[in-house]
Amino acid sequence: MSRFILLGAIGAIVSSTVISRDAVGGVNFIRASVKSEVVQTEDGVVVQTDVADESVPQTSLGPPITAFAQLDRLTSAGVLTGGGRAVSVFQVPNLFGFPAPNDVGMDIGAFGADEFTSWRAIGRFIETRFAVIGPGELPGAPLIPGTMVTLRSRVVVSGVLLIAAENQSLDLTGTEVNMQMSVTLRRPGAAEVSIPISGEVKLSGGPNGAFNVLAIGIFQNASLPLLDLATPIPELPFVSALAFAGLSFDYVYDVAIGEEYELELLFGADVRTTPNGVAANAVFGLPQVQLPQILGRVKKDDRGERLAALISEQVDTTGRAYADRTGSAGAPVSGLESTCGVLGTESISLMLTTCCLAYHSAARRRRRFRGKRAGPWR
Repeated sequence: MSRFILLGAIGAIVSSTVISRDAVGGVNFIRASVKSEVVQTEDGVVVQTDVADESVPQTSLGPPITAFAQLDRLTSAGVLTGGGRAVSVFQVPNLFGFPAPNDVGMDIGAFGADEFTSWRAIGRFIETRFAVIGPGELPGAPLIPGTMVTLRSRVVVSGVLLIAAENQSLDLTGTEVNMQMSVTLRRPGAAEVSIPISGEVKLSGGPNGAFNVLAIGIFQNASLPLLDLATPIPELPFVSALAFAGLSFDYVYDVAIGEEYELELLFGADVRTTPNGVAANAVFGLPQVQLPQILGRVKKDDRGERLAALISEQVDTTGRAYADRTGSAGAPVSGLESTCGVLGTESISLMLTTCCLAYHSAARRRRRFRGKRAGPWR
C-alpha cells in the first residue's frame, strides 16, 4: 500500500530524553482532496482533457472519495489506438489503532499505439490533519501547556514506476513517470512552515531505449532497484521499472503541548508517453489495474496482465505484504519488527497510509474538455 504513517507518533522526546512509551493524542479535524487528470495531445496540440476532483468536506462529508479520469483515442473508423487513466483514492482513515490504516491509493497509466498521440495522466492527493497533544497524553508526568516536545514518525512507500515500449530501440525522449511526496508541519504563530520530509523520483526515457533515474530528497540514498523481469514479454521487449518495496523513512517534528498543529501530506504521480507504442505507469497503494486494462483494450491481448503479474512477483504495489513490517530509513522493510510492536496499542495513531482496498466509486465532480486541433480527426 504505500503506507504513509504520517502522523503516528512512534515515540516522544522531551528535553532530549526519549520517552519509552508511545504517545497518545487526537485528531480534531481532517481535510482532504483527490484529483485526477488525463490529457490527450496530437502533434503537440491538446485534443481533449478529462479532470475529476473530490474533497472532504467540500464535495463529501467524509471518505471514501475517488477521483477517476479516463480518455480514449478512437480513429474515424472507431478503432481504439490508445488511452489514459488516472485513479486517486482517499479511504476511511483508521485513527485509533490497528490494523494500520489504508488511506491513499493511486493508479496512473497511459499507452498510445499510433504515430502522433501523446498522453499525460496525473494524480494528486492532499490530506491535512489538525491535531493536538494534551497535557496528560504523553507517558510519565503531565506536561504543562506550551512545553515543546519532539515526536518521531515514519513514512513507508510501496509501489512501482514503469516505462514499457513495443520497440526496444525506440527513442523514448519525452517519456517519463514520476512520484513526489512531502510532509509539511504548520504551527500557529510560526513565521515559517516546516517540511520535515520530502522527495521525488523520476524515471525518464532517452535515445535508443536508454533511460535515466533521478532521485531527490529522501530518495537520494534509498534502495530503488530496477526490476529484472526473468521472463521478458515479447510484445513489450523494453521494460524499465523501479520498485518501492515498502521503503521506510523516519523523521521528527516539534510541537507544543496543548497547541493544535497541522500535518499535511502531499502525494502525487505523473506519467507522460510519446507515440509509437509507448506505455507508462505509476501505481502506489493499489493493484496494477489501469495500464493492463488500457493495453488489453487497445492490443486485444493479455500483455498488460502478464506484465502486471511479473511486476507483482517482485513488489506488492498494494502494500499488503508490508502492512505489519517496518524497516530502517531508506531501506526496504525487513519483517523483523511488527507495526504493532513499534507503535504500541496506545500509539497516538494519527497515521496516513495508501489504500490497499479496491476503489469502487466514480468521482462526482468531473470536467471534460475538447480542445482545438489541426487537421482532420484520424
